Amino acid sequence: MVEVSDFIDQVIDQDFASAAPTFKDIMGDVMNQSLEQEKVKIADQMFNGIGDEAQTEPDVYELDLDAEEETEEELDAGAEEAMELDDDEDYQEDEEEDLE
Repeated sequence: MVEVSDFIDQVIDQDFASAAPTFKDIMGDVMNQSLEQEKVKIADQMFNGIGDEAQTEPDVYELDLDAEEETEEELDAGAEEAMELDDDEDYQEDEEEDLE
């Protein structure tokens, strides 16, 4: 296994021809370690049931269906307001371009 200190020394010495493969080896080692950890974790979940209880974030989120629904008029008013703001921004951009 290649040491990070070797890589740093190669970079400091500006020996980039040797530093590139060293970096590749270091990253390969890190990736292999991460993959092995994931394999063990998944195997534990599949065969031992370990980790199922540790899941803290739900896969499916619940919607709040009891919230007040906006009426069609409120939605239309909000859409019109958004369009007016967008038009105002476009107008200001055009004015700035004209000044340049």
